[in-house]
Amino acid sequence: MVSRRPFKVEECTVGTGAACGAIYLDQGFETLLRNKFGEVGIQSLDNKRLAELVRHFDNQIKRQFNPFDSMAETEFEIPVSGIQDMPSIGLRDGYLMLTRLVYSFEADDRTDLQPVFDNIFNQVLRLVRDQIDTVRFQYSEKIKVEFLGSKN
Repeated sequence: MVSRRPFKVEECTVGTGAACGAIYLDQGFETLLRNKFGEVGIQSLDNKRLAELVRHFDNQIKRQFNPFDSMAETEFEIPVSGIQDMPSIGLRDGYLMLTRLVYSFEADDRTDLQPVFDNIFNQVLRLVRDQIDTVRFQYSEKIKVEFLGSKN
């Protein structure tokens, strides 16, 4: 930390170069769709339609999703035009219903949005923890050296 007021920090360790973030959320959502539709249903989603669904996720769901707010949206409707209803996956009347979190003890393999976000949250958390550990190690060594040097 460089200063408290205004709050200012500077990099004190080299980044790992690991990538994570918004693009991986989009990829995770696309994977969710592929799993949800299955081999038969995914054939109905051409690349253009799949891109539209990911764009809707990017512009709407991703920005509203808040796993820590009990008052936040828990269900999300995604417009899916031109595909026959598939009630088993929540596709009815041109809308695919996804929920924030599904608790299910059935073997129907319902998928929800939380794992898409959890994966990225966990990646970011690992990167931050690794950087904190690196800083702690670097500065603990520096403090030891300065402490030992000041005794002489």
